[in-house]
Amino acid sequence: MLNDKIFYFFNSFAGRSVFLDSVIVFFGNTLPFILLAFTLVYFVFIRKNIMRFLMIFIVVTCSAMVTEFLKWIVFRQPRPFLALPDVVQLINIESFGSFPSQHATIFAALATGVYIYDRKMGIVFIICAVIIGLARISAGIHFPFDILTGFGVGFIITYFSYRIMRGLSRSIRNYIS
Repeated sequence: MLNDKIFYFFNSFAGRSVFLDSVIVFFGNTLPFILLAFTLVYFVFIRKNIMRFLMIFIVVTCSAMVTEFLKWIVFRQPRPFLALPDVVQLINIESFGSFPSQHATIFAALATGVYIYDRKMGIVFIICAVIIGLARISAGIHFPFDILTGFGVGFIITYFSYRIMRGLSRSIRNYIS
């Protein structure tokens, strides 16, 4: 199966050296918190646009809730370290809830939201989201399809939320005028 082959390719980087394992764990576990903190600082204190920050926050939160529902109510998939033999697991995490990846969903939603408001910063966030996803595959806790599906869910929710909010904003402006 292609999903397993790609998983094993990335997971083969884990367990080779303490330094590489630390890099994988940093990108898979620590970088996400840095991006969230940076988003707050960037939009609230640098750009001084609390409304954009709140819009992104709401969309990311909604994306996380949708993924949580899918993970625990609909799919309940085991993580690679349970489903496959000889997996190197670098991040301790619950055994089920692999599909779809909530990290991938959240950071795809975040990257898309940032991209909508600031294209240059959005590209940096998209790159970081991809790195986070690859690190979580390498760490043995997600299959590639988990990550790709999470990216899709995050992008779709953010895109349609933005379109809906933009339409509502126009309707309100037209009604007031």
